[in-house]
Amino acid sequence: MIFILLTRAHDYTVQHYLETWGRDARGTVTTIHYEDLAFGARLRPGTYIFSDLERLNDAQLELAKLAWRTMAARPDGFRLLNDPSEALRRYELLKTLHADGINGFQAYRLNNGRLPEKFPLFLRRESEHDGAISPLLHSRAELDRAVEESLARGVRRDDLLAVEFCDTADAAGVYRKYSAFRVGDQIIARHALFSRKWVVKVPDETEQQWVDEERDYLAAHPHEAALRKVFDLAHIDYGRVDYSLLEGRIQVWEINTNPTISVAPHKLAAGRLVAQQMFMKQLRSAWEVLDLKNDATPAELCVPRELARRLNVNPLRRSRRALARGIKWVAKRPFIQNA
Repeated sequence: MIFILLTRAHDYTVQHYLETWGRDARGTVTTIHYEDLAFGARLRPGTYIFSDLERLNDAQLELAKLAWRTMAARPDGFRLLNDPSEALRRYELLKTLHADGINGFQAYRLNNGRLPEKFPLFLRRESEHDGAISPLLHSRAELDRAVEESLARGVRRDDLLAVEFCDTADAAGVYRKYSAFRVGDQIIARHALFSRKWVVKVPDETEQQWVDEERDYLAAHPHEAALRKVFDLAHIDYGRVDYSLLEGRIQVWEINTNPTISVAPHKLAAGRLVAQQMFMKQLRSAWEVLDLKNDATPAELCVPRELARRLNVNPLRRSRRALARGIKWVAKRPFIQNA
């Protein structure tokens, strides 16, 4: 069985897939919420993917690390992807890719004293995948105003990133956003989206020439070797990388460890269905390779009281859960009559 760990509010990323394209994977793939691990858990043997790492707060991240260590001590029963102690989140990833010479642009946190010097740039949240939250900013004054407006909307300063704008439009003004999944050792081309907007969240161009180009991209998978290096630098075994090309070189926007796997077929332009079927077939094969079937005993996740407090676990609910698990364990034990 493959268990994908994620936050409760964002399990749609997998559930939509299991309800549509992935119905035949329901017996192989399921989800577990980090919020439920906070009570302690009996972790069934199998493959565990630690996803949604970008969204975890400090206490949740500590919980994820505890769960990883608990299962890593049992290699006979567990296969683990995305070590939460090693996987790079957005800022660290962009910083590493620039230092390694892969990305030509930089990102800046706005709570550590260092301010960007190169414009234009834009603001985005480090913990979310909603893209730019500002227009392109061309001066320090525009940046200061945009920061104040973001703070007024409730965005935390320590969650703000300023990212230099990297213009990857072609001569006709069309932007391409490529995406690829990593699932264990396999890198699978996901899609190519085309738009005349610099923030490409949905494909605005879906005429036949773009349908053909997307299909050719999935069939050729031309950037696999470069993307494998990026995933390895990030210490990420499962996720989706979003990127474009500048003068033939990849420029990576992010790696999402809890990517939306698919949207319902009826929401896609009809011409794109063939390419999506190509990806889904490869993904199904990747699940089969990743699936770990064994009869090992479960691992017990014990959450320290102080960590449970930081996770806002109600002590009474915690006690009730522990009691319920104990009752289930006793009920499964064979009855032995006294002599």
